[in-house]
Amino acid sequence: MAKKLAFIDTNTLVRYIFYLFAERIRTTDEAKKELWKMYGTKVKSSYTLILNIVKLGNKDIRFATSNLVFSEIYCALCDEAICKKMWEDGVPLNSWKRLQEKFVKFLKDSEREEIKNAVNELKKEKNIYNIKEYYDFDLISELILYFGLKTQDSILFSTSLKNKCSYFITSDEQDFHNNEKLIEKFKDKITILTPEEAIRRFFSKPKT
Repeated sequence: MAKKLAFIDTNTLVRYIFYLFAERIRTTDEAKKELWKMYGTKVKSSYTLILNIVKLGNKDIRFATSNLVFSEIYCALCDEAICKKMWEDGVPLNSWKRLQEKFVKFLKDSEREEIKNAVNELKKEKNIYNIKEYYDFDLISELILYFGLKTQDSILFSTSLKNKCSYFITSDEQDFHNNEKLIEKFKDKITILTPEEAIRRFFSKPKT
């Protein structure tokens, strides 16, 4: 019997990498405990879920994502690095949006390599599979026009449906978890889960 597929959205994987970056610069157990206190539930649950997938896997579920997700992760990590640099340089908050594109050139090559390596490391994980993207434009147009999804979200959700994924794991409350019309429309095809719900469903004794 083939394993069920669970598609992992960008935000869950990005938060996992954010936590890894933060943890690596903290060398003591006490500092790492403070990190858990500092981060909110969404970051911690995303980190815990992906850690369990990487370390343990699940005999009944095949966890998957796509190239578009990895592309979005590059963008999210780059934005985070730029914001960190603007903060360190004392740029006023009301100027961040206007100056953000200019700060790309101030990233060090080592920072660019760190971002690239973090994404490539995740792409190599044997328990997270890269599945083919589907550009079903009838479905994508429906998701955008009738359910209010953004372009990239509609492509990812379309991909999960066309690959017959049983689950779609995301932290996106506005576009997915609070989107009652979307949930009702596709409830017989796919179940939308938060990382917390995915942990409870797929890992009875989660590794943290």
